[in-house]
Amino acid sequence: MNKFILVLLVFMFSNFILAEDAKVAVDVAELIKNNTPYAFESICGFKIHNLPFVNSKICTNLSEDFFTNYDELISYTLKKIYSINSEVINHILSYKTVEERYAYILEHHIINLDCNTNIPQHEDCRPVIFGRLQNQINYLLCPNLANKYLILAGKVWSEEFNLKFVQCAAHHYLANQCKDNESLYLITNGYDLVNNNEPTVTAKEICLLTNIYNKILTKIIDRQKNGQYETFEIQSQ
Repeated sequence: MNKFILVLLVFMFSNFILAEDAKVAVDVAELIKNNTPYAFESICGFKIHNLPFVNSKICTNLSEDFFTNYDELISYTLKKIYSINSEVINHILSYKTVEERYAYILEHHIINLDCNTNIPQHEDCRPVIFGRLQNQINYLLCPNLANKYLILAGKVWSEEFNLKFVQCAAHHYLANQCKDNESLYLITNGYDLVNNNEPTVTAKEICLLTNIYNKILTKIIDRQKNGQYETFEIQSQ
């Protein structure tokens, strides 16, 4: 099996930025490593003992199920993360284009969206994005980002469904997925990998991709001086 690379985009809050870029890289990488479960704890913290079987045909057939529910994902995120009431959410979703939704959110100061990214965009394929809902929402509601990436948005979520998505992405089996070595992106600030002393799904995904599929190495590979993102490769445990 070829060794691919998972690129980890780390959102840097202003109060966390340190004087030396290298020091930031080391600290964030260590934070991520410390907050990621071990590979063989019920397979990275997922409550299963065996990974579900996938192949190219299965993943192609599942691709429609993986990406059919973006409006529901937007609705759930706005309600769960930002406590937006249902009337406002329904009004946002009544607009059919991303541009109209974005304009309404901006005009009425619903939430602050960050539409800056250094994740590459491609005309003929889409990179895959993993991460918490509060990070993914930008890639669903920003006009310059929406419909340019693959984000899990199934009608019904389960650990097995999530695992199949990760596996399909790791093998580059998803429909319209980019096949190059840097087609998997995971957005985190390092602190959002633990919730109530338990690893989040994002932390489990990092563990699965780094340890089971050996996707990433330790090294700073990019630094956007004036942006909000730093890009790292993180070593498996």
